[in-house]
Amino acid sequence: MTEVFEQNFTITQLREVDLLEAAKEDLKAGLKNKFALVPTLYFYDDLGSKIFRELCAEPSYYLPRAELRILENYSSEISKKIGNRPIIELGCGDCHKSAVLLNEMMIVHNACQFIPVDVSLSVLEEAAKSLKTRIQGIQISAVNGTYFDAFEHLYASASSPCAFVFLGSTMAQFTDEMIADFLSNTRKVARRGDLFLVGFDLHKSAEILKAPYNSASARNHQLNGPRHINRLFDGNIDVDGIRSEAIWNERKHRIEMTLKFTEKQNINLKKIKFKRCFQQGETTLTHIMRKMTADEIVEIFRLNNMRSCETWFDERNKFGVFLFEFN
Repeated sequence: MTEVFEQNFTITQLREVDLLEAAKEDLKAGLKNKFALVPTLYFYDDLGSKIFRELCAEPSYYLPRAELRILENYSSEISKKIGNRPIIELGCGDCHKSAVLLNEMMIVHNACQFIPVDVSLSVLEEAAKSLKTRIQGIQISAVNGTYFDAFEHLYASASSPCAFVFLGSTMAQFTDEMIADFLSNTRKVARRGDLFLVGFDLHKSAEILKAPYNSASARNHQLNGPRHINRLFDGNIDVDGIRSEAIWNERKHRIEMTLKFTEKQNINLKKIKFKRCFQQGETTLTHIMRKMTADEIVEIFRLNNMRSCETWFDERNKFGVFLFEFN
């Protein structure tokens, strides 16, 4: 573990983790079983991140803009609900959206202690520089590592009530079991009365829900996954023989991102010794985006022993930001 100190800013770098290496077995399981998930990190190399930024700029991809509008419209109210307590943001990225809330925290409470967590050291450094310029007096104690490594580190050093922030509808990619596991690990750090602020895209018409995931950018982002896997593992996946499909599963209230093979392919990923034959027309599930009602979201958290405090919606009720309390 290493630490870097600057004025009003520290960054703690936990053990270096090769996430792609750690996720190899999950990748194999996802490709072997059509109902398993392919780890989403394989879609986010430099090119994949660039394509995703392009996707976020498309009119049909309303999610980040809807969440940002909620924070812009209600940041004062949210800040007062949270109170003057440290903010721990999980998977902070560039902090573009959370900066709105952090700035309001400084205005309302004349203080703001921010603990951003991300696996990318360079992303943390750039985000911290931007925040220090934008929000005078903010105290930043960044943690570079995975969520679970960060939980262990924070557990050892936590000393006051805090609020966890998890934006971007990321948790919508989790199954109920994954949510329970995630919150169980969070609870190792959290105390009774700590808060959890989380964003979720909401259930609505299938036409609106499918549109963001069937755009050209969305399909290109999906197909970057097998391209990236080929580069990493000396693979032979013929991307031209695959079609990206976003399917709306009404029974499970979720978008299912799939890759459908338009021709028979004998896949060989040499570096991880994985072989499998995909038949023409066969599909494999890559990831899911759940689109639940507000009541369904509240119920999931209730089952994980968390109390609903408040919910804020955008003007069209497309997206919700939920505040929960640990019981």
